Amino acid sequence: MPSHRRIENGFPVEYRSDVDGDRHIIVALEDADLTGWKIEVGPDEAWYRQGNIPIPDWREPRIEAFTTDLAWYRGSKAGPWFHHGYNRDEAEYPWSALVDHGERIIRWIPPDDGA
Repeated sequence: MPSHRRIENGFPVEYRSDVDGDRHIIVALEDADLTGWKIEVGPDEAWYRQGNIPIPDWREPRIEAFTTDLAWYRGSKAGPWFHHGYNRDEAEYPWSALVDHGERIIRWIPPDDGA
């Protein structure tokens, strides 16, 4: 598996930033069907400790749903995702959810969980 991907919840994922700098977790459609899946995200204490920064009060845990609303690009099926399409294939719409910088996934929430 390419080094830009890692396994979470049993399938390959990538973390990439969009044009605004917001970080998302991305899962290729061929790797998993995330219909109805959500994640709970919250502050990544280790990330803040590295910079000796206190966790901001507004960094409360929240629920994010996976969607296929955002366009991402990659040069090949195994290549990394990018938000800009310069010199890359046509836009694709993989599963993605916001897990911003300084945040981590607390738990994966399956469709039948009701959360």
